[in-house]
Amino acid sequence: MTTPQQIPCPKRPEDLTVLINHDNYEPYLRELKQRFPNINFVVKDGFDGLSETLDEVQPDCVLSFRMGNKGPFPRELLLNHPSIAWLHATGAGIEHLPPWNAERMMVTNSSGLHVDIMAQYAVWAILNQSLRVPTYLDQQRRHEWRLYPVDSVRGKTAVIVGIGKVGRGIARQLKQLGMRVVGVRRHPDPVSEADITYTMDRLDDALGEADFVLLITPLTDETRGLFDAERLRKIKHGAHLINLARGNIVNEGAMIERIREGQLNGATIDVFANEPLSEDDPIWDAPNVIVTPHASGELENWQFHAAMVFADNLEHWLTGKDLANLCDPELGY
Repeated sequence: MTTPQQIPCPKRPEDLTVLINHDNYEPYLRELKQRFPNINFVVKDGFDGLSETLDEVQPDCVLSFRMGNKGPFPRELLLNHPSIAWLHATGAGIEHLPPWNAERMMVTNSSGLHVDIMAQYAVWAILNQSLRVPTYLDQQRRHEWRLYPVDSVRGKTAVIVGIGKVGRGIARQLKQLGMRVVGVRRHPDPVSEADITYTMDRLDDALGEADFVLLITPLTDETRGLFDAERLRKIKHGAHLINLARGNIVNEGAMIERIREGQLNGATIDVFANEPLSEDDPIWDAPNVIVTPHASGELENWQFHAAMVFADNLEHWLTGKDLANLCDPELGY
């Protein structure tokens, strides 16, 4: 496996063309033009007619947003157009892009953009369970007054599967609560924010220690279906599962069975194999399952912030500095 190499900027700023493929570009386009007055910015507000636009303007790089309301993402068009040397994906997950030719094109993402908001979501999900908030909300709806003891999370173990930028941010917050953090990642190097770091081949060992399992790993060929029925049984009895990664990492039917059996005490799920979740999906009514609509990373004004991640990288590209978040087509992130 080779590390992707940065492709030098092929032109002077005044000769460079950047295509913005987005239907909500107003919040940030002015800022981009002010920061880079010599660059030619072209906007295409949807996917229809994109091929003609690419051929007409011959962009050197593309700021690309996934626009579900505009149809399927035009992967082939963007990855195969000969003029494009750099594609910036505005999300952290890029499972819709690999593979691509890393010798001809660079791909970057906006990893790190959602660290704070996702860490706060993770803290909420854990405290929501430990303080029995769902139970008390149910009681409120029934106008019922009944007191239950609650348990502190201090000393509890959180296993973070995929302890990258977001996972480290979560770990920092959980350490403030006095929790023990176990990180699981591909690389053997320890993570300073975790008490102990396991490689993926020891995932089952880590799961056996977990009071809370947090999934933050990207969706790749290796992680798709990673938490199947067998692996869900490896989780410590009574643990709570929190999925902030991608729905296709977890067998949702098996997860519900493990909850009904008492193997898991419940789950907080923000991502699903099929989104939006259908009205008749059994997850809605599964016991002690909290459903949120892919909201954990829904940072206010995130489009602007993602464009500023791109802008910082564009400045690096123009000046020959290293780009942040350079993705590897073999790893998928």
